[in-house]
Amino acid sequence: MLHAELYERGELLHFGADPVTAHPVLPGFDAVRDGLSVIFTMLTYTGYGLLLLAMMSVAEGRGAQIDGRMGMIWGIAGFVTFHPAPAFTLAPEVPGVAAAEVGARQVWWFCHGRVGGGGAVAACVCAQLGASGSGRGLAGSTSFDRRARAGQL
Repeated sequence: MLHAELYERGELLHFGADPVTAHPVLPGFDAVRDGLSVIFTMLTYTGYGLLLLAMMSVAEGRGAQIDGRMGMIWGIAGFVTFHPAPAFTLAPEVPGVAAAEVGARQVWWFCHGRVGGGGAVAACVCAQLGASGSGRGLAGSTSFDRRARAGQL
């Protein structure tokens, strides 16, 4: 990434310049740049945490029991929804290479987040129903469940 930024700033040229090594000497630690990266990463994950807290509060208001185990499940589901899942299907855009328009990529990411988030919520609901001791899951009381409770299996 740092090497690509040298091209973007005009410090390196693609064509017509002197030969450029593939291993340029890159600047070392830049307190402002690295500090801002750390700060904005923390702000981003704080925002994710607040959104997760809001969704968990809504779920608890609707009767879900939120404890440490369910909090971990919600956190993992949220992480998978917004990080690895979109990365599997939408390749990162390399600087200087024409890819899909930013608007189209944002619409795709938003839609993927909605669909993935729905799946994550369904997983949390299934885990909650399984943890409640009902043993019914989403299917309700099936004939298999009735026979198992009656000792006929």
